[in-house]
Amino acid sequence: MVSSYLIDIARVSKHFQGKRAITALDSVTLRIDRGDMVSIVGPSGSSKSTPLNLIGGVDQPSAGEIRIDGRAIGLLSDDDLTRLRRDRIGFIFQFFNLLPSLNCIENVSLPLHLKGWPRKKVRDRARPLLEMVQLSHRMEHLPDELSAGERQRCAADRGTRRNVCGDERP
Repeated sequence: MVSSYLIDIARVSKHFQGKRAITALDSVTLRIDRGDMVSIVGPSGSSKSTPLNLIGGVDQPSAGEIRIDGRAIGLLSDDDLTRLRRDRIGFIFQFFNLLPSLNCIENVSLPLHLKGWPRKKVRDRARPLLEMVQLSHRMEHLPDELSAGERQRCAADRGTRRNVCGDERP
């Protein structure tokens, strides 16, 4: 059966085995429609990142199934998973993960370059994104020349749906 949900998590469990077995998720079902806003909240160590890593295809569930736009991501090849993450999923990491040798506009532009967009079109898309988050005066600055808040906004722009998930083609 194909899901009509944007994200459909069905009976997903995730277990980690170290010195002690840890159950991070135990038969979780969650369905998220387009336009829904969902927050995962809890104290440090309560497995908030686990479902995000599973949805992003960064990790695999121990049991259950995850579908993105109706596609079972557990059945995707590594290349298809990479394309899914590149084209449909925007990550904003806690510690930014900006490339230190790229300036602000280059970091924001990276997903579009990876999609094969021409340089001018990429810059034309990235400039208004940086203007929206009040970084137009910092476009040419490297990450270590930005404040923590500016780095977070730059990383958010890089991961924004408008940037990585647009239906436009190069």
